[in-house]
Amino acid sequence: MARYKLPLIRDLAAQLRLSPREQRELQINRLDHLIHDVQPGREYPENFVVYRLTLFSPPPNSRSCEGGELKAELIRLLDQLSGTLDLRVGKRAASGLLTLDQIKDLYDLSEKTLSEWRRSGLITRRYIFPDGAQRSAAKKSQVDAFIASLGQGPIFRIRVPNQKQRQLILGEARALARSGKVSVPEAVRRLTEKLGFPARLIRHAISSHEMANPDNLLFPSSGVPLDAAKREQLLAAHRAGKEDAEIARAVGLSRRLVAAYLKTLRAEELLRTDVEYRYDPLFDAPDADEKIMHSPALDYPAYKRKETPDGMPAYFADLSRRPPLKRDEERALFRKYNYIKYRFARLRESLKPSEGDSPELLARLEGLATEASKCRARLIEANLRLVVKLARQHAGRIMGINDLISEGNLSLLKAAEKFDFTRGTRFSTYATWCIVKRFARVVPEQNYAIQPFVTGADEVIQVQPDKTVSELERKENLAHIRAELDKVMMHLTEREREILGQRFGLTGSPQTLEQIGEYLGITRERVRQLETRALRKAADLMHLQGT
Repeated sequence: MARYKLPLIRDLAAQLRLSPREQRELQINRLDHLIHDVQPGREYPENFVVYRLTLFSPPPNSRSCEGGELKAELIRLLDQLSGTLDLRVGKRAASGLLTLDQIKDLYDLSEKTLSEWRRSGLITRRYIFPDGAQRSAAKKSQVDAFIASLGQGPIFRIRVPNQKQRQLILGEARALARSGKVSVPEAVRRLTEKLGFPARLIRHAISSHEMANPDNLLFPSSGVPLDAAKREQLLAAHRAGKEDAEIARAVGLSRRLVAAYLKTLRAEELLRTDVEYRYDPLFDAPDADEKIMHSPALDYPAYKRKETPDGMPAYFADLSRRPPLKRDEERALFRKYNYIKYRFARLRESLKPSEGDSPELLARLEGLATEASKCRARLIEANLRLVVKLARQHAGRIMGINDLISEGNLSLLKAAEKFDFTRGTRFSTYATWCIVKRFARVVPEQNYAIQPFVTGADEVIQVQPDKTVSELERKENLAHIRAELDKVMMHLTEREREILGQRFGLTGSPQTLEQIGEYLGITRERVRQLETRALRKAADLMHLQGT
């Protein structure tokens, strides 16, 4: 999620993302109208902003927002919020849109100038393009109207170095390159200070030379092999949705090299992904896409039920509002999930990192991986109530229901990967077996001691489980969990790493939900929500990495 400077917009962003899809569409339209009405230099009460977006009148207060800063934040909110709608466009509709990279290339803009355009009123929305990738884009008519509104102000002027300036810049750049290992961003900074030219002018001269002379680079030292830490840094930044130019500035490489490195790294990562699917003959039918991909919808259907009782924990209240899948819906969604993985595996066979894969192929594969994650998330969320039910049945004095729910959720994630939908059984049947089996491994044996019973001769028999086997399996299971979590820890937020580290004993002895809540200053229920979210994110990353 984007970082917002205004607390009001930060709070609104968190609330609007949780609204039903139909409500979010209305709120985005109101957001668009509000952006056009806000004028820089004026003050706007927070009550006014909230009412315009939600039609709800909050209690009066004296806080207000400056128009220019508010407009920039609203534009960012619209872009982020539209990404939750999964707005798909076909080839014909995509031809009427300009992505951010296309706008930069078309008008020869720097990253800084493009950011200034967006803060000043260039409205973008996030669309899923035919290649499966989601990108921020604006309609061509909107871009033309925005440029017309700018006139010839300083934000619009585009400068290209003349021949004399170009020769001077390249001469000084060669001298810098010979003096030692200097990255392109560092060279631009030094030349800006020395020559007094704008950074954009210098960057344009160097980048155009590098593109035109790949065999005679000014800064060949930027092309040294990447170490493991740098590779992870590039991939993590790419997964976070950062642009190539932003990544280049962060790692000290040129944008062209970052794009080349990322293409290779993304291909290698896709090849390492371990994909397991259950084959169905329908997958090879000529009309497979039409029969499989359009049913069922991933969005939750309209679902009416009575209000949840007062005092019910937020996690349970949320589950009560999520409808379970019907038998036909579940089977269709599992077929879709496995079909996407089947297509991914077939398409991946054409990957050849050594020969340079096309960005379109990589985007299609990553788009399929994203679609598969969405299908699995829908399947998991529809069966979370099963975990709660089983946890209540197996909870005891030694291991409470909250701990069991966490263990059950992990087992549910793995069950979704192994389930064979072609056999015709319900997923809940298979998932129940997997969850109970996991409970038998991780729950202390005291919870499973069979109570004494009386035979016909009043003989008391006490049956105890095999402690040696139970302890061995438990230790192996915990070691496996820790090994998997260590691989994805660097991709989680600081709070998520802290919670998982304390919860599973990665940073010391395992802590309960209450202990972690006291340490972080939040409630036990909030710790549970953050833990569940972190585990889902970790599972998605492990699925992508093939662990």
